Amino acid sequence: MRYLAVEHHSEYDHIALSFSEILETGEEWRRIELFRDGESGLAATSGFTEFTKLSRGSMPSIAEFSSWPNLSAREITPVEFQIEWLTVGGW
Repeated sequence: MRYLAVEHHSEYDHIALSFSEILETGEEWRRIELFRDGESGLAATSGFTEFTKLSRGSMPSIAEFSSWPNLSAREITPVEFQIEWLTVGGW
């Protein structure tokens, strides 16, 4: 598994920060989205909240994410991901 945090810098994107847990195959297993209005969303292979869904196909690398305008990505630890997951009510 690998774990990413992606910061969304555009004020027009309602997502401020997202976190992904990614399988060795490159597929997203779980996702957390923190919205600018203070709300949050979760998605996993077992379910999802109203506005948050897992990405389809292989997830981009940190370099790919960071090459896109208004995004920056960094690797995080499994513990950091799990803390965020539980903080926003992950199951």
